[in-house]
Amino acid sequence: MKQFIQNTTSSPMYVAGTMVPPGEGMLVDVPGNADVAPVLAVPTLADDVALLLKKSVALLTAELPGLNGDALDMMAALENNAPQPRKTLLSAIAQEVIARADAAMTAGKEAERLAALDVALGVLLAANTALDVSGDTDEHPALEAAVAAAKATVAALSLPAAE
Repeated sequence: MKQFIQNTTSSPMYVAGTMVPPGEGMLVDVPGNADVAPVLAVPTLADDVALLLKKSVALLTAELPGLNGDALDMMAALENNAPQPRKTLLSAIAQEVIARADAAMTAGKEAERLAALDVALGVLLAANTALDVSGDTDEHPALEAAVAAAKATVAALSLPAAE
């Protein structure tokens, strides 16, 4: 039995093994007498972003922090290719990308600082232990200097890095 199927979505859909392109309709051979519900294709990232782009710039700007990097890239590409690209939205997307890159860089610097602090604490512990084992500090100025240098390194790394 043939049944007319209209695809009103932005993705192709498949009915009884036949693809119905987006925005089109066609007669499809449907097995038996039962109505067959169309099986919709899974929306792509481009479909999701295209739906988002129908919103106002103010609403989109508020949603930018919740989008992943691929969605941001896709949004910028689709908006750039729009007949009238919204400069305010493109600027907001660029600012979000820059903010994320800055946060990643800052997190990387902080991780490096903490790793260096861990090493410096190990050096300080080793220098203090060596000094304690040797006894009299007057006889071991090199060990005393090593402890002082390790303490200075730990102190410098203990403060959060100032930009």
